[in-house]
Amino acid sequence: MFRTLTRIPLFTRLEAKDTEFLVSSGSGPRLSLYLPFDKSWREPLEDKILLRDLRRDALLALENQGTFTTDAEALLAAIDSLLSEPDASRFHGQGLALFTDGIRSLTLLLPQAPQAAVQVDVRFRLDGILPQIQHRDRYSLLSLSQHQIRLWDCDGVAMREISLEGLETDIRRTRHFQEAEYQALFHSNSSGHHGTMGHGQDSAHFATGPGDGKGLKQEIEGFFRQIDHGIQARLPATGVPLILAGVGFLLPIYRRVNTYKGLVEKDLPGHSGMLGTTDDLHARANALLAGREYEEKNVALGYYVENLARARSCAGYTDVVPCAARNQLTHLFLPLGKTQWGSYEPATGRTELHESFRPGSESLANLACIHALLGRAKVYSMPEKELPQGSGIAALYRT
Repeated sequence: MFRTLTRIPLFTRLEAKDTEFLVSSGSGPRLSLYLPFDKSWREPLEDKILLRDLRRDALLALENQGTFTTDAEALLAAIDSLLSEPDASRFHGQGLALFTDGIRSLTLLLPQAPQAAVQVDVRFRLDGILPQIQHRDRYSLLSLSQHQIRLWDCDGVAMREISLEGLETDIRRTRHFQEAEYQALFHSNSSGHHGTMGHGQDSAHFATGPGDGKGLKQEIEGFFRQIDHGIQARLPATGVPLILAGVGFLLPIYRRVNTYKGLVEKDLPGHSGMLGTTDDLHARANALLAGREYEEKNVALGYYVENLARARSCAGYTDVVPCAARNQLTHLFLPLGKTQWGSYEPATGRTELHESFRPGSESLANLACIHALLGRAKVYSMPEKELPQGSGIAALYRT
């Protein structure tokens, strides 16, 4: 878990204890706040003006729900801490999410700017941090250049380099390496390479005659085998995706010797000695992972349509919430930023929709989301217009 150097703990990823806090429910109100910001946070102070507006909205919501003054002050104290932060220049990412129950607070930095929002409910609003909760923003990044091999542990906001001490990480120091031969091989075989590569795609064609680079290719393969072996113990035990970045013709060579099952199919190719800054690599890797997430979500939506006739798809709060509460969901599609107040009776399975908040109400989307997470379903949030037509909320479930 990474945090920035401010007076307030600002995290970029969640640990198990944090997720447990977020999905739990209690007797008192819980405040969720989403704040977008940019690099100019500390100059025109526009973001702090927005934060003050959100604090005002939170106070109005607490008053409308009849929250006692002492409870309201405890909830608002977390927002006041952000307002009093003197050095917002250390806030990384494009926004943050704040969650507090008045006793504990958690502030999570976000890689994408969220919609500005604040909500008071019996549960936290989690639709804006689903990739972090389900660890879909976690990955490792391995860069391959002619001078150095580097490995990072990454999330959407931060990346931390992992030490490769004890491993030889410079190809030039291998036993038979000759700089001139490598440069000739690189310039003759990688000049036409562009874009990303998948399994089996090799932009470098190695001839087989004497003095033509075959020996160096075998040398590099041997070098990469010891890298592959050496990073296994350094990669997270959870099997996060591994993204390759590097000189174009080195990438397929590494793929041939790779034994890590989580290697992502697409690469981030670069040029000799010019793979970009770490920030450039991080941004490109995030974009690649976001594209992968988008594709997986669309595949799941396709399954939803295919299963309409098989009674394995359900839509609308009165159908989705009971299925979620019974831990029957495999996939849940939430309307991002939408609050549908209502109530659910576990004993009967009856779900009632309310036009606005009233005593006993809660956000039904939050309720479905938390039950889905506890039931290990995959949960996606998206603008309401992207949901299956007219559904409001939708899900795939097991019978």
